Amino acid sequence: MLKKIQVRWVILYTLITLPFILINCNQNSNICAECEEDFESFEQQKLPSKLSNVQLAELVIPEGTEATYLNPNEVSFSLPDGYYVVTKHDENYVLKSGEMRYQCTCTGSGCNVVLFPGGDSQPDQVGCSACTSACTGKWVEPEKNKVDSSSIEYVDIINMNLDISIIETLNKPIPCGEKFDANWLFIIKDLNKKLNDFFAKNNLEIWDGVSENYASLPIQAFGKSIVLRFNDNNSEALKNAYSELNILPTCNCDSGNEGCEYQAITHKPCNICPPITIGHQCNSGACISCSMIIPE
Repeated sequence: MLKKIQVRWVILYTLITLPFILINCNQNSNICAECEEDFESFEQQKLPSKLSNVQLAELVIPEGTEATYLNPNEVSFSLPDGYYVVTKHDENYVLKSGEMRYQCTCTGSGCNVVLFPGGDSQPDQVGCSACTSACTGKWVEPEKNKVDSSSIEYVDIINMNLDISIIETLNKPIPCGEKFDANWLFIIKDLNKKLNDFFAKNNLEIWDGVSENYASLPIQAFGKSIVLRFNDNNSEALKNAYSELNILPTCNCDSGNEGCEYQAITHKPCNICPPITIGHQCNSGACISCSMIIPE
């Protein structure tokens, strides 16, 4: 009799719990299907091994840069020969060749490094995929550099293959290129030396902040277009100079999103001297075609 009761209870328990078991299996299979879809989507959005016409955080990635996935959330970028990375850590600028990494992190699932198509002649954009919680993308240092990545305040890329030159234009808009901060050109020793050698070769003297006679000259340095103030010493190089009359230049965005903002280039004549404005630049930001116009 007891055996029959036990058997009946087993059958009854099975009938009661079977629907819940089936529901749970269906739920699990739905989750797996979603996972497969997410994985396929990530595969479709992965960065190619060699990059072309790509931006990351408003920074133009050089043509031919190699992208290697360390995991879905982190990519290593190896720049072509002659390109260098400028980083800023705790107010200190560092110039180095080699590798930089970009990482997407979140407390949930997802948040992979992916490529978003630009469309309409716009560059493709590197970014982070959707996440079940807040997702953050940031530059990180390779482990071998032993630098706290949380201290990275700024990242830029320069092309050391290009010589420093005077831009042969007068009273015309000056194309400004991509976003960057020219102030570090005078802070990083190797770059500052190259600039000073160029100035000496062309009999140019950076404005001392005192002389009332100065002229502004457009310069291209390492692929960056800027305008610098020089003491007006009748140098032959200053034949392409502008007379500013203390009127600030304007920055125009001709194509793309908002950006192209004016920024002064400052310099300290001595360690205890206050900084003076020795030039101008336009930071492109998200603007595709940014130009600077200096009043005649």
